Order: sequence, then structure tokens, then C-alpha cells
Amino acid sequence: MHISLRQLEVFTAIARHQQVRIAAESLHMSQPAASMALAELEKQLNTRLFDRYSNRLTLNDQGQRMLALACELLGRANDLENLFLHDSHTLCGSLSIGSSLTIGSYLLPSIIATMQQEFPGIDGHYSIQNSEKIIDKLLRHELDAALIEGICHHPSIEVEPWREDRLLIVASTDHPLTKEPGSSAQQLAAYPWIVRETGSGTRALFDYAIASKLPRIQILLELEQTEAIKQAVMAGLGLACLSELAVTDAINEGKLSLIETPFLDLKRHFYLLTHHNQHRKPTLEAFLGLCHSHR
Repeated sequence: MHISLRQLEVFTAIARHQQVRIAAESLHMSQPAASMALAELEKQLNTRLFDRYSNRLTLNDQGQRMLALACELLGRANDLENLFLHDSHTLCGSLSIGSSLTIGSYLLPSIIATMQQEFPGIDGHYSIQNSEKIIDKLLRHELDAALIEGICHHPSIEVEPWREDRLLIVASTDHPLTKEPGSSAQQLAAYPWIVRETGSGTRALFDYAIASKLPRIQILLELEQTEAIKQAVMAGLGLACLSELAVTDAINEGKLSLIETPFLDLKRHFYLLTHHNQHRKPTLEAFLGLCHSHR
């Protein structure tokens, strides 16, 4: 058996894109060459790695087992190249990090700035999406690590509490509830809400800690961007529940008003995620160290 790194690159690219054509384009090779590399790999392994549905290829059980090992081998090959291409005292290599939207907007930039200053040889790639999509990318080995605001219970993911946060309920400065010393569930239910989309960590906590405690809920808008939600609230369209990180400046500047809700516990954690089968390459260890120092 003579499995090549190129065959593994083709396999992981097809697993990521689910189409041979797109995978070939990402590797700057022809589609027939990519198809031949996959066919030769499956022939050497004497097993199919994908289920074929029309023009899409989806990993089967054997492919899922293969993916973690292929990503580890490619990662180690990359480490080997960087070991001799650069000064042995300089940490170099690639790193793919994902984060949910709140963390990506308000916390990740300072970590990236520190990493560029301390480890200029690391080639970082960053994906900012809602928690559900980031977890899916980590499971497909498209990311080395992730920072999310939602809960993850997948057995293949190692979850570490990272930082504390809390959600605040906000309204426009002239909203009727701003005149109340504390709002009840009945009062909160009397007004429309602007909320994050399903799949976000903020929405999950909203559904659990707020919506479940109101006699009814009026959701006027579901938006994917925190800034869009803030602008809608400032315009008087309704209430919102957002991270303290996202609204503190607007509250201090008098653009939003905080609605006091003593009966609600809106504290939460941000989480640092890695895959149990992930190769802990030096660049990943450096990033994890920076995350721990940014607690």
C-alpha cells in the first residue's frame, strides 16, 4: 500500500466540499485528477469512503474514521515542512480557528492581535458564524479549535469553560419599561422581541431563560447580526436580549436602556472547543495558551 499525501489532501477536500469539482478547484487541480486520486485511495484501502447522491459525496462510516487520521497526518506533514523551512526557534505553521458571532466581534480580535505580535509566523484562518455552524465545522475537522457561546454535548468534542458572560435585556431609551424599577414576566410578554437566529448560543439561552418563563412571546424579527438587532431596538421596534459585551457601550452612550429583570438569571459561559481526535500541533497549543491568558 502506498497512500500519498496528495491522495489524503484530495480526500479531505472532498469531505469538506462534498463535490469533486469544488474540491479540485480548492487544490488547483483538474476534476479528473481529483477523481482519479480518490478512486486510487479507495482501491488501496479496498473500501468506499463516500456515499454518492447525485453530484454530492457524503462521508460514510469508513470515511468518518478515515477523516480524523487523514487530518492528523496532513497536520504532521505540515509541521515537518515548517520545521526545516523556518528558524527552529520561530513557531510557524497554519491554524484554523472558529468562533461564534459575539466572541468573534468582541473578544477574538484581541487574541488575534496578541498572536500576531508573539507568533508572527503563524498563518491564521478564522471563521465567524453561529455556534451550531462552528461546531459542525469542528466535527468535520475544518477547524483546529473553536470559541462559542452555546452549549455543546457532542461526544467527539472536548468542551472547556472559558469565560463568563451575561445577557442583558435592552430597549430604546423612550420605551415604557425604562420607567419601571423592575419588569415582571407579564410586562416583558406585552412587547415584541428582536432575537438572534436559531442555532446561535444567545438564542439558545434566550429560549431557555426568558421565553420559557413568559406567558407568551411575541417575536417580531429574527436577525443574524447583533448590530442589526441593536439598530432595530434603537428604532423602537421591540426588546432584545444580547451579551453585555455587545450593549455596554450603547447603554453608556445613552443609545439603549437597560431593563432590570431581577427574576431572571442570565449568566452564561463561553466555551473553548477542540476535537478529541485533533492533532495538538504546536500552533494549536500556542493558540490555546493565549486563550487561557485571555480569561
